[in-house]
Amino acid sequence: MSTLKAFDIDITQPKAVLTYDLDDDFFALFEHSLLDQGKLTATVQLHKTWDNIQLKFSILGQVVLVCDRSLAPFHYPIHLTPVVTFVPGTESKDLEVDLYMIPQHATTLNIAQHLYDFISLAIPMKKIHPKFDADAATQLTADYVYTSEAGPQETGETT
Repeated sequence: MSTLKAFDIDITQPKAVLTYDLDDDFFALFEHSLLDQGKLTATVQLHKTWDNIQLKFSILGQVVLVCDRSLAPFHYPIHLTPVVTFVPGTESKDLEVDLYMIPQHATTLNIAQHLYDFISLAIPMKKIHPKFDADAATQLTADYVYTSEAGPQETGETT
């Protein structure tokens, strides 16, 4: 089982590319996790300048969700490319959505929570098995026809 310490990044180097395999053990590290199963690969590109540290994430894989309608498990694809920027300051705090302040003399940065948050936020609120999603789309197009032309009742014409 992996630990959160495995997700520490050395931010003293100017550039780095790191790869992490995220699986069930990763999700078990977080209490009350929304996800239990998944197989993802996360690539993190670190680019450090004199005034900030930029991390470019690439998260690719799939997680197992449970359908809200049938309670059947299904694989949900994940493909994310978020970018997070860290600026040196006096304390650790969130400045904006993807902008964080870290202590000026910090040498490591743990990205486990960022990875978990990106993946969790990619999960839809309504988890519907693709089988039902395709059925709903077919039913919608089969039962309803939309047209933007005015019909005989709308123009006052009689047939």
